[in-house]
Amino acid sequence: MTGRVPAVGAFFLGVVVLMTACKATPVGMERAAPLAVTVLHSARQCFPAPPGWTLSWVSNQRDYRALCNRCRGGFVGSLVDAAPVDFSREGVLVVEMGRRPTTGYGFDAAGVSAAVSGQTAVVQVRVVTPAPGGVSAQMVTAPCLLLRMPRKGYKNIRVVDSERVSLGGLTVPVP
Repeated sequence: MTGRVPAVGAFFLGVVVLMTACKATPVGMERAAPLAVTVLHSARQCFPAPPGWTLSWVSNQRDYRALCNRCRGGFVGSLVDAAPVDFSREGVLVVEMGRRPTTGYGFDAAGVSAAVSGQTAVVQVRVVTPAPGGVSAQMVTAPCLLLRMPRKGYKNIRVVDSERVSLGGLTVPVP
């Protein structure tokens, strides 16, 4: 019986190695290069809000100032000055969750990462939802996330949640 134990052990070791080697890699991300992304602003209130998920790209100072004004309810100077963007090299990705019924929705700013694969930048965000049975204030919110990203190395952006479910995509306008 001792002769079978090493054979069985070797078999299971081989299965583990194969399972590790065949670990599911998201399609298109096999050779992804990391992309520097900076969270400029994360808020639970960005009005007026679209009804559902929306992605947009800001490529100039005028549009950035208008966006900051909208997201900060008129306190434009503090956000624009605190989070400057060099629009000759960077742009701002705006991820909006749309109108939500409670204060339990938002984004975890620490959970943002990005990588480029081919011509697509895949940005992963951590979405916060109310805990089942939890208590949240019953009021309409409109969570948003503003991300500073380099402008080169990709033509498209796809945003996914932490489970890699697609939240939307866009084509970056040519400057």
